[in-house]
Amino acid sequence: RWRSVDGSTPGATALTGSLDLDRLALGDIAALLLGPPRSAPSGASWSNEPFAAGLADPPRGLMTLHVRTLDLGLGPAAADATLDVGTAPDLLTVKHLGAALAGGRLEAEGTLRRDGGQATLAGTLALKGVKLDIPAVETFAALKLELAGSGTSPLALVGSLAGSGDATLAGTVLPGFDPQAPRSVLADTESDALAVDAESIKRGFAAANAGTGAPASMAIGTRRLAVSLASGVLTLTPQGDPAHVGPITASLGGRFDLRHLLGELAVTETLSELPKGWSGAPPSRTVTLDGLPGAARRSIDVGDFVNAVAARAITRETARIEAFEFDVRERALFNARLVFDRRREQDRLRAEADARAAEKAAAEAARLAEVERRAKADAALPFDGRSETAPGRLPQPTLPPLPPPSRTPPDPSTAGRY
Repeated sequence: RWRSVDGSTPGATALTGSLDLDRLALGDIAALLLGPPRSAPSGASWSNEPFAAGLADPPRGLMTLHVRTLDLGLGPAAADATLDVGTAPDLLTVKHLGAALAGGRLEAEGTLRRDGGQATLAGTLALKGVKLDIPAVETFAALKLELAGSGTSPLALVGSLAGSGDATLAGTVLPGFDPQAPRSVLADTESDALAVDAESIKRGFAAANAGTGAPASMAIGTRRLAVSLASGVLTLTPQGDPAHVGPITASLGGRFDLRHLLGELAVTETLSELPKGWSGAPPSRTVTLDGLPGAARRSIDVGDFVNAVAARAITRETARIEAFEFDVRERALFNARLVFDRRREQDRLRAEADARAAEKAAAEAARLAEVERRAKADAALPFDGRSETAPGRLPQPTLPPLPPPSRTPPDPSTAGRY
């Protein structure tokens, strides 16, 4: 339906009404102002060619569109979409966009302005319960984002986008992650069954994952993330406490480069159940999946894990050396004390022997002195002949009697008899 907007402005018309469409692309709506899309060069996601001319004199209008399948340009198409599209010279608005998307809901509004070759975009985007089922993660996403940007080409416009918001991932499951693997690898390093270097640790994780038999997965529940958009790169930063999964804690973050349509998901696993006596930073590893959403490459950074285990090994070895040195010192002190005690016992026995010898010599000297004193005293007394032993004199030794004289007869030859 056409009607006059202002009776005093001849030729000014407005278009209102509604349309039911089986399929429509958001790019086709933007082409009303930005002209037909330019082809991107090989290997690129966006064209760097300047925007073409849009409608020379679009009517002022507001149309309500009901679209069965709405192509968003990225990811799966939305279904059963309803949106209000407003047109005016150098102005295009999309309001009250609502559609079903991957089991959830998409809501958005935006304003696109044209000033010569320059295009300016501002809008809001909201996702509610949208299921993300890609090899890197399985979750239901909720998102609120305000964004704005300007440029003279599709690539420049996308590369200038900036904004902020928040996101929530509910029922998040990470395929290919075994929460028991970090504890198993640490146990191998503690028992010296695994060397403490990056390649050995990576092999240990691969062996731990393979040992589970069935493909491993890790559920981390609901995660809250802060969303920031700068220079066309969407960054997701984890908020709140990490998820506790068995012996580890897990945090989830990521980024998505809108300029090249490449994503990156980073999962950091930190071991929370540590051996007794652990004093340093806990071991952790970061698993990164980057590339196209359907063909992400998996890489593992075990630098923090290696550093923590190496510090633990150094601490253990230092403790062993200190214990050995303490034992050596204790043995040396014990031996020195033993030698000291033996010497002291020998000195004690020698002192006792010397004391006994000195006591014996003193007793002998005293006896001899007493004998000499008595002898001198006896010699000083007069002798009266009445007693062989005068008082105070030592008794004279008694000699045995002499034998009787011999009675041998004389030799007859001496008398001249023979």
